[in-house]
This record gives sequence, C-alpha cells and structure tokens, in this order.
Amino acid sequence: MEQIKKQITDLLWSHTTKAHGAGSCGELGDSFMAIDADSFSDIADELLQNFEPKKCMPEGINSKKEHEEYLKAIGYEKYVKDLQHHKDTTDCIQRW
Repeated sequence: MEQIKKQITDLLWSHTTKAHGAGSCGELGDSFMAIDADSFSDIADELLQNFEPKKCMPEGINSKKEHEEYLKAIGYEKYVKDLQHHKDTTDCIQRW
C-alpha cells in the first residue's frame, strides 16, 4: 500500500508547476505548487494504465456459486453475525 501511495504521489508531483497568488499592487504573491486543470485527464489516464483495480474475488473463484462456497468455507456468515451482535449489544454512537 505504501508503494502505491508513493507512486501516486510521485505521479502528482510530476504534473505540478510553480504558481503565484496575486500580490498587492499587481506584484506576484506567494508561490505554491499547483496542478493545471488540463493535466487532470493525463493523470487519470496514467493511473488507469499503471494501477490494477482491486479484485473482488480471490484467485480461482469464477462464479457466484463458487464465491458463496468460498465465503461459507471461511466462516464469513458467522463473522457478519458476530459483528452484528456486537453492534446490537454495545452502546456506541456513530458520528459521521
């Protein structure tokens, strides 16, 4: 995960240029690094080209039935029930 984060950060930095805010009396203000809006499409293309989407199913699972059997084998249903029981029996306030 850290490697992907570094790659994305490097990609974003590669598209930055120095920009300046407006100063007083028509002078240049403070400088900062910015990404030109015209680069957004190029960045999106590079991301799609270089990063594989996360797979929804493990290797070797090719159908809904196989996926259901896999979930049963790893005890997914019991895990979800245990989490629901914990949620129902604890006094937690969710804040969004």
